[in-house]
Amino acid sequence: MPLINFSGIASGIDTGALIEAILDADRKVKITPLEKKVTEKTEESSKLKELKTKLSELKDLGNNFRSINGGALSKSATSSDETVLLATADNDAFNTSVSMSVSTVASNSTASFNNTFASTDAIIKPAATASTVSFTIGVGGTPETVNVSVSNTTTVSDFVTSFNNASSRAVATAVNVGTSASPSYKIVISTLEEGMLKGDIATITDSSSFFTSGNTITHATDAVFSVSGIAGTITRYSNTIDDVIPGVTLKLIEAGTSTISVSDDTETSTETVQEFIDKYNEFIVFLAENNLVAPPEDDPNGLNQFGPLAKTRIDDNSLQAFKTAISTSGYSGGSEVKILADLGITTNRDGTLNFNSSTFASAIAKESDSTKEILSDFGDMIGALESGGGLIDSFTKFAGVIDNATDSNSDSIKRFNERISYYEAMLKDKEASLLTQFSKLESLMGELQSKQAALTSAIASLGN
Repeated sequence: MPLINFSGIASGIDTGALIEAILDADRKVKITPLEKKVTEKTEESSKLKELKTKLSELKDLGNNFRSINGGALSKSATSSDETVLLATADNDAFNTSVSMSVSTVASNSTASFNNTFASTDAIIKPAATASTVSFTIGVGGTPETVNVSVSNTTTVSDFVTSFNNASSRAVATAVNVGTSASPSYKIVISTLEEGMLKGDIATITDSSSFFTSGNTITHATDAVFSVSGIAGTITRYSNTIDDVIPGVTLKLIEAGTSTISVSDDTETSTETVQEFIDKYNEFIVFLAENNLVAPPEDDPNGLNQFGPLAKTRIDDNSLQAFKTAISTSGYSGGSEVKILADLGITTNRDGTLNFNSSTFASAIAKESDSTKEILSDFGDMIGALESGGGLIDSFTKFAGVIDNATDSNSDSIKRFNERISYYEAMLKDKEASLLTQFSKLESLMGELQSKQAALTSAIASLGN
């Protein structure tokens, strides 16, 4: 009679592997899709932030093209005699040539006390009574009054320190007018600014003759010059002058005559436009890389994979804003130069821009004003605030389109993670329940195996 044989159920089941397989199956259904969404939203937000940075850079570059900021065309200013004056021009300067004759350059003021001292620790006047030495710095406007309290213990160093603590327009120093072996110090006051308005030591009041030998003042001077075409002379308080020739800053150096010439700086203007073109093309490449929808490289027949920005329209809308600006920017007053293409700026098939610098230089030479106006029109569309008609500001501003999208993604990620945590807790409970059930099963199987062994033994004894 054949023996009855039970399979080894208790030892044959890999309980851990079976529970893990059950939980993994549940995890793939409930948790894995949520984790994928978290990854997608995280990557999308990261790329949206990169997009915002790139758009902000382009917006800033476009802002440089605007007339309100001087326009995109750089100007060059030259001086025929740079020993007399130097000149620089802003983008809003007009092409011109003028002659300037400098009679006097502006200078600061100095004053010194005629007493000399063997050291900076020397007491200035041992027999002095307490008094005040006062200075008036500046003529007209709001002069500065400096009061230095002195007494029979005031040293040279004390006086210098007290003056410097009290004045914002001048500085006091102790100057050795002697030698190292035989020093002889004088107190010297020098103003920090040129011209009479803020740079002149107008008066020194020493009513108690604290400095017994008195003082010597060299007064400041104003800049005096003339400009061809303007009658008479012009006076300014400083040698740096930016309000005589519009858009031109002058730096007077010494008396003399020089001719200032302002012209278009084609080379710098080309670099400015090229910088924008290069940055824009980086933007286009960035969009192409992150908007890609294609099968995996290792499986051409596999399911399409989506780039981080493929499921949002924000990048497409920002690109459309640029396309609008590129296609509509122009200047109706131009004769031959009317649109960006006339400046050598054209669109390639892949969406990048091509820039022909020779065409651009030719446009400047033929119609400088038209070139400037076209770029200014483009700059207004790109660089202005949304309230001023700017097309990019809505994407880059605080709490704008991109900020709102990343905030929304953060909210979604938070909700997904909460659901993941909830399902993980459920699986933890399920794991505990399964472990309990399999433990009971193992216990039952153990009992059955024991009974099987006894029954087998009994049957075997009957056969004998």
